[in-house]
Amino acid sequence: PATGAPIADGGVAPNQVIDPKTGRPIDTPANAGQPVDPRVTAPAATGDTPSGAPGGEAAAGGAGAAGENEEDVQLPPTTVQPAVLRTVRRPENVERAIAKARAEAERRRQEERKRPKKEDVITPEMMAMLTPKPAPPLPMVINTGSTIGLMLEVSPRSINAQLGNPVKLDIEADGKRPSNLGKMSIKFDSSKLKVVGVKGGDLLNSPSPIEHKIVDGQIVVQFNSPVGIKAGKGKLLTIEFSSIEQGQSEISIDTKQSQISDDKNRALQWKATGSRVAVFK
Repeated sequence: PATGAPIADGGVAPNQVIDPKTGRPIDTPANAGQPVDPRVTAPAATGDTPSGAPGGEAAAGGAGAAGENEEDVQLPPTTVQPAVLRTVRRPENVERAIAKARAEAERRRQEERKRPKKEDVITPEMMAMLTPKPAPPLPMVINTGSTIGLMLEVSPRSINAQLGNPVKLDIEADGKRPSNLGKMSIKFDSSKLKVVGVKGGDLLNSPSPIEHKIVDGQIVVQFNSPVGIKAGKGKLLTIEFSSIEQGQSEISIDTKQSQISDDKNRALQWKATGSRVAVFK
């Protein structure tokens, strides 16, 4: 402790002991009864300094810095509003433009699907191989029997007919000896041709016209008793059709359903060929 702290007029308070930490007089026996000079009294140990002193500025600066840090840390709570979804409709002209673009894209996709791929393109050589060739004549049908004696042929072998026009076919016979006809069944396509009538030819000993009926898509000429067929070459029957649909129809004699015998009603070996009718518009 220091004694005799200086006084402003140059004097020293006698026997005063000053605490260097607090700057206040210490109550000692030497200080007892001595007046305390207020100019010597130091600020309390609270860190306060007189205004204008360097220590005061430092304290003020420290307090200001502490205040700024406190504001940075203790921010007021912020409330975030939830997002709100709103439906916004595009203008009508934009909707029409989008619809038109989608329709155009769909049309192009459909065209791409229909367009043949590179590997699907058929070359002329392949086309020539795929082009159907004229069908060969129908094979000759042979009816087995004990003797040979008659050859039947549907004439002409092929014919082209315009849709709606009549079509006539002859069944020609060539026999060395007379024979008998009990029944004849002729195959045809009833969806392409319609039977108009059947007539007997010059080789058949029967009045004309001849009764017939359609059974299971076949023309059936049935006689009550066998009718004679003259020897030689000529027409046996003439069949008239009406073309009703575009396409092809095979004309042939059904050997299993036809009954032909010799003049003594014995089994007869005979041959037959067919024909083809093409109907076009």
